This record gives sequence, structure tokens and C-alpha cells, in this order.
Amino acid sequence: MTGKLPETEDELRQWLARHLNVRDVPDDEWDELCADNYVSDALDVDYDDPEHLLQEFLERAAVIRQRRTQWRRARRSESQGPAPSRCAISLTEGEQERARLASNALAREADGMPWLVKFRSWVRNEVGHDPSREEAQQIVHQITHGSDLSPADEPFVRGLVGLATWLVERYPWGFDEAAVFVLSGVPPWVEPVRALLEVTEFNTCTTGRITLEVEPWVSAVTVERTFRALQDEMLGKDNRPIEAPTLSVLAYVGSRLSADAAPSWSEIYRGWMEGNRRQYLNEYSLKRAYESARRRLVRPIYAMFWPDGFPVQLGVPRRIHIRNRLPSLISVGQNDTGAD
Repeated sequence: MTGKLPETEDELRQWLARHLNVRDVPDDEWDELCADNYVSDALDVDYDDPEHLLQEFLERAAVIRQRRTQWRRARRSESQGPAPSRCAISLTEGEQERARLASNALAREADGMPWLVKFRSWVRNEVGHDPSREEAQQIVHQITHGSDLSPADEPFVRGLVGLATWLVERYPWGFDEAAVFVLSGVPPWVEPVRALLEVTEFNTCTTGRITLEVEPWVSAVTVERTFRALQDEMLGKDNRPIEAPTLSVLAYVGSRLSADAAPSWSEIYRGWMEGNRRQYLNEYSLKRAYESARRRLVRPIYAMFWPDGFPVQLGVPRRIHIRNRLPSLISVGQNDTGAD
């Protein structure tokens, strides 16, 4: 990294725009960098390696830019329904075939239930044909999202809800899937692998979690491949472990600051320099290294996208369900159960 280093916020913003190959850094991206203290840290004149600071700043800005770009794409495609997952769960051909056969076998068994046969016959007589899967999904969406229904629809709704509820208690299906099956006869896909990505933001930290639900017969190779894809989905380009020397700084400084009578940064700096190989120019450099590492530890940036209007509520998980449907789709919900 050569040339004059930026000394002011305006110079830093222009420098970042050049390195991102854009005319200007969008206001929302710059505001996030400022709010999380990345801008002030990048301009820290007391740090002994300013080029390293700028490189770290550029990497963080790239992650934020990637995430914000995904948000904008999600907003543009919101009217088209859930977007395809960038990390679709990839089953082997044998696993897909086994899941397909299991799904069809369960559907055939349920198809023989007399109440279901009678209800479908009644629906066919009322509408003049068997509803397609798309028609069934629209009907179920109207019912589950509280759309206004006429009193004449009440027997239909009561019958559909009763049958779907009965099926959910006996088969590994969600309510929406069971209701669509009742109307259309299309077998619900029994998923061998389901994944849940969660991000929860608090005043003091941000936590992320990957949860996998896997049928025991799914291969370990598929599980590992799925986890790695989901890990890349959440971490983006910032998938580097915190190095051992940085962990040492976190452990040492953290233990000193948590003491009943916390020493000054000058005292912490002198203690560090006496007993560690990694040297810092001054106490400000040590403090900057500690605060930067602590932010990576407790306030990481997860490169995930959320639809427009999806709010951030402190302490409430934001969730993305990754489904191994054919084709794979994601459904997004703040307290989503995964049924769709």
C-alpha cells in the first residue's frame, strides 16, 4: 500500500472509494463504518502500523459492502418471493432419491384416508377441477395470513384446517405443506437436511449460530459440505481465525481490566512489554489492538441479507431457514417455525 496515507475522514472516504472501485462510498455503508468505530480506528495516528490498520479497514468495508449489496438485491426481488439460497443444501443423487421415495410413500399412505378422499371430491365438485400446487399455495396463504373470507367459505376452511392439523400430528410435515397436499395431492418433500442460520444483536454483542437437523442416514460428507457452505454464507470473506498472539492480547488485557482495581493503560502496557515477545509502540497501540480484537470477538459482522423492512430488535433472533427443496429456497422469518 503506497502513497500518502489518509489523515481526515474525507480523505479516508475518498481512499476507500478508490480501493472499492466506486465513485463514492454509499452513505449507509459509511454510516455503519462510523457507528462501529472503524473510521476512527483507521485514522489512529498513534498506531505503529498504519498500513495494517488501513488494510483491516478495507477488509471490513468490503464485508459491509457485500452485505448491503445483498440487502438491496433482496429488496428488488422481494415481490418475487423468497430468493434462491446461495448455499443450497447439496444432497448426493442417492440421498435425493431416497428422500423422494420416502416422501412419495408417506403421501400414498395419507392419500387413502377416507376423510381426505371425501374432502377432495367435494372441493373438485365446488371448483370444477383439482387445484394445482400453485393454486393450493395461494389458498393456504390467504387462510394463514388472515385474508378476509366470506361466511360461505367457513365450511371449506374448517375442513381444510382440520385435515391438515390431523396430518401434521401423524406425518413429518408442516401445516402449510399438509394443507397444500390436502388440496393438490402433491407429496410434501420430507427434508433429510434442514439448516437454520441465526443472528442476534444485543447492546453489547452480536451472536451467530448455525443449526443443522440431519437424518441419521445422511452421509458425513454431505453434512460437512453443508456446514462449510453455511459458514461461508454467514462469514463471507471474513472467515479468518483470530491469531494466537491476538488471543494473548485479549486474555492478558481482559484479565487486567476485570480486576477489582483496574490499572491504567500505561501500567497494562508496561506489564505486557515485560512479559511478551510481541511488542507495541506505545499504550495506544496496545489499546487499539485489544479493542479491534475484542470487536471481532464479540461484535462480528455476518454477511447475510434481510428483506426490506425486516427490523432489528435487540435480543430477538433474526432467522433464515435453508431448505433442501428442489430447487432449494430460503424462507425468512423473525420467529419463523420453518413451515411454508
